[in-house]
Amino acid sequence: MNGVFSSFMADAGAQPDWVVTWMSFMVAVLALSVPFALVRREALAVALVMAVTIPVVLWMYTIFGYSRILGLSHVILWTPLVVWLLSRRQHWFAGAPLSGTWVALCTLVLIISLGFDYTDTIRWLLGERG
Repeated sequence: MNGVFSSFMADAGAQPDWVVTWMSFMVAVLALSVPFALVRREALAVALVMAVTIPVVLWMYTIFGYSRILGLSHVILWTPLVVWLLSRRQHWFAGAPLSGTWVALCTLVLIISLGFDYTDTIRWLLGERG
């Protein structure tokens, strides 16, 4: 699996600079779910979904390579997460403004990413395999 991860990271790093920057920012925001999981139910949910997402993406990468269809994993796993996070927005800032700000930022990052992922998945299904 280490070789798959290394190959995936090399392919991801070969993307345009703005994509690499976005992915780095996204990973940094999502990684904060780990320490916030000690105090926030939302962060625990994000951490658990990320723990599932990573192996699913790597598994799909072994089948399809670095292509637009990888976004399907996010569509399937992150859409319910975002719906749930949004349903809890009245609790985001209750008693914990720092972690609440993180939940709001994380939700925004996931929504933006899903915009790319839905677009990529649709483009792949329509025949664009790049």
